[in-house]
Amino acid sequence: MLGRLQALMLRRPSVSQRFALLSFGCVLAITVLVCVASSAVLRHELVKHDGAVTGDLASRLFTSSVPVEFFLAPTGTAPTGAARLREFARSEQVVRFMVYGADGRVLWSDDASLTDHHFGENAKVAAALRGETIAEISQPGAEGHHSSLRGFPRLEEVYTPVRYQPNGPIVGVIELYRAPATLFAVLDHGVVVVWVLGGIAGIVLYLTLITVARNCARTQVRLEAELAGYARVLEARVDERTRELAQKAKYLSILYAVSSALGRSLETREILGRALDELADGKGFEGGWIQLLPDENDGVPLVVRHGISEDVVQRFAARANAVARSGQACVVALEETSYVLSDAAEWARGLALAPIGVGERSLGTLAVAGPGIDRFTPDDTQLLSSVGRQIGVAVGNARLYAATREREHEARVLYETIGRFGELTDCQSLLAAIMEGAVSLTQASYGGTGFADGDEMVMRRLVAPERGPTVLRLRIAECLAGLTFTSGVPQVANDAAQDSRVNRASARSLGVRNLACVPLQRRGRVIGVLFVGNKEVGPFTEQDVVRLRAFAHHAAVALENARLLRETKNTKESLENLIASSVDAIVTLDPLGRITFVSKGGQRMFGCGDGEMIGRPVRALWACGPRDFRTFRARLVRSGRVENYETELAMDNGARLVVNISASFLRGAAGEVTGVLAVVKDVTSLRRLHEQIVRSERLAAAGLLAAGVAHEVGNPLTCISSLAQVLMARASDKAIRRGLEDIEVHVGRIERIVQ
Repeated sequence: MLGRLQALMLRRPSVSQRFALLSFGCVLAITVLVCVASSAVLRHELVKHDGAVTGDLASRLFTSSVPVEFFLAPTGTAPTGAARLREFARSEQVVRFMVYGADGRVLWSDDASLTDHHFGENAKVAAALRGETIAEISQPGAEGHHSSLRGFPRLEEVYTPVRYQPNGPIVGVIELYRAPATLFAVLDHGVVVVWVLGGIAGIVLYLTLITVARNCARTQVRLEAELAGYARVLEARVDERTRELAQKAKYLSILYAVSSALGRSLETREILGRALDELADGKGFEGGWIQLLPDENDGVPLVVRHGISEDVVQRFAARANAVARSGQACVVALEETSYVLSDAAEWARGLALAPIGVGERSLGTLAVAGPGIDRFTPDDTQLLSSVGRQIGVAVGNARLYAATREREHEARVLYETIGRFGELTDCQSLLAAIMEGAVSLTQASYGGTGFADGDEMVMRRLVAPERGPTVLRLRIAECLAGLTFTSGVPQVANDAAQDSRVNRASARSLGVRNLACVPLQRRGRVIGVLFVGNKEVGPFTEQDVVRLRAFAHHAAVALENARLLRETKNTKESLENLIASSVDAIVTLDPLGRITFVSKGGQRMFGCGDGEMIGRPVRALWACGPRDFRTFRARLVRSGRVENYETELAMDNGARLVVNISASFLRGAAGEVTGVLAVVKDVTSLRRLHEQIVRSERLAAAGLLAAGVAHEVGNPLTCISSLAQVLMARASDKAIRRGLEDIEVHVGRIERIVQ
């Protein structure tokens, strides 16, 4: 038995056993704590309730039997009502009865030795004096005044305040020591009930935990079994998926090898050959071929074979074209031609066909024959479809690269042709340069231009005339160039000998095989025709027409530029002659007011040589002072122009010129002020002549004024002289006569002065 116990102790317990032991300890601890707390709460509430009832009863009996003078008795004298208190003390269950005064002194006690003692340090008495009722179970002898009570194992101690009126002042405290057997029995019975109930609850809780634990253990075992089953299924699926991924990885490696091979070339035939090589090496196909649709290879079918005979290719060519146009892969038995649906679980040994395309666009077909296994699988066709899409992308990139190179060549030729525009100013040379570029891009043998002359087209071959005349005149209604000129639409004749739009006689004599014409347009009006003929390889295409129209546009621009250049030169010569022959001075200034140009007339006017006044500030020539210059400048800034402003300019030799200035701003393309243009007229001689005329007019006006004054003054003088003579003839007084004679003398004097 001891050995078995030691073995059990040495053996490591299981999880359920550890859980049972741990839960037993936890339930036991929780049960003990709950029971202890419940017992304490029960004891406290019962004692508190009983003490409140007992204290209230004692207080009422005391205040109804003992007068208030009981608390006023002096020390050493028996208080009033002490006999009644002895009756209270001898009541059943009362062990000790004490009355305290308001100062904490014992006024009366059934133990005379305690009377007049002061227990002010007793916290329970102090709490009762504050109005509280204190009730608790105490052990006798814990305090000094309990020494006579040690015969009781436990007592109920009650402290209650004494009031003679409700809500009145507290005059004292009653202390009771009771031994209530009923209360103690209830307390003991309640504690026992609490511990029994707590034990039962603990047992129930422990059994519940054990039951839950067992159920959990059973569920765990079941779940572990299910998980084990799931793990086996998952392991089988993982193995299956691993095999699938391995197969996919193999296919991806083949796709990667094909993609790498395709990415190393930008030539269509080389791309197709490398794709077949990689499929044969990676997948083990016996052979195959790739064919592109004719309309996807400039009208020419392209077939690349690897390890397969031409007979097989020819035999299944129609089937391959059908696959390319439908976009659906299929498998065909080599010994029969019936289709096998692509969604079948297994396919017969034979030929697998997959479309080649980019997006929704079909380019051709990829065909492979006889893999190393006995049957094709859906993965094989999926692989071939993926390879077909990669081949389609690679072919598209190759064609895009070729088109890019072709556009680069076109741009280079166009750039070189346009670059010669700055070197060639002659119209014929410009057209010849443009035609050289057009002939080069379209791979034609010759080219030229045609312009209307009446009802005829004058055709001039500017580049590489093979035979016949360089210039040819044809009726507009009988040639392809005339039709292009009248309709304004490009015309192409790839079979000149049979095309009714072409002048067949001239075409046969000149050896024209094909011909393309585009109109030369300037400002929406057809002014001529640009043509090329005898393309070296193949017919003229729509792309050739687009190229010709681009060169036709540049040819029209070159003609317009040549015309504008001639007009500009003529205008420049006219302006230079006008400025050189002008008598007035034409002067230009920069924005800072410095002279930048003086015409020949200005050099003669200012008496200076060529370039002597360039860079000088015009303000230094102003002879009328800064104020007059500021007035001129303010008028120019305010209105943008000044007309007939008269001032004086100071020359280097000291002479002063009276000039009339008309000026305006010179502005750039953006409207900014770039300078000032001024026309200066020398009006010095006109000023002098004007001054002489003004002086003569003033003298004439003065003479006319004097004559008028003499006439107006002479009439009154004549009247005065006549009256004086009449009065002199009638007067006899000498004094009057002398006065009249003086008047006559002075009147004569005035007449002489006026005359």
